[in-house]
Amino acid sequence: MADSEFLKGVMELYQGEILGEVLFTGLLPAAEDDDQRYKLGTMLQLESETKARLRPWLFRHRLDLSEDAAVRAEGVSLAENLRPMKWLDKMTVIHDALRDRFIPRFKEIAAMAPAEDREMAQSMVEHESALFEMARREIASMTDRSADPVVALLKFPLPLPRTR
Repeated sequence: MADSEFLKGVMELYQGEILGEVLFTGLLPAAEDDDQRYKLGTMLQLESETKARLRPWLFRHRLDLSEDAAVRAEGVSLAENLRPMKWLDKMTVIHDALRDRFIPRFKEIAAMAPAEDREMAQSMVEHESALFEMARREIASMTDRSADPVVALLKFPLPLPRTR
């Protein structure tokens, strides 16, 4: 039973990356400047790299690699709702969702992980925590280096905008 609950959680992790990809892609057109475009693009890059990093893990567990259409639709809806908001309001919504929904759930999933899956599961908590820290820094007006926690996790970081 615990194993099936854990595998269900692994699928949640994967689908969460899809949700994030769709959300950040949907927010990019509302970026007001290169700095916001860079930050949203950096968040998008983390979601995309992580989704790709999770696929071999899912495959090893014989889990479905396809994207859930309902998750995509949720991401589109979230982006549509957030797009007209001011930047700090968007960051607050993202911050609160990470704090209240994603980080607690990802910690639950990591706690269920068998020994051979613990490192990967824990990396997902670190992933969400980096996004949370980025949003926290934006809200706290620590904008110059707010993306650093996310950039630190990227294999292929975006170049800094020239205006920096």
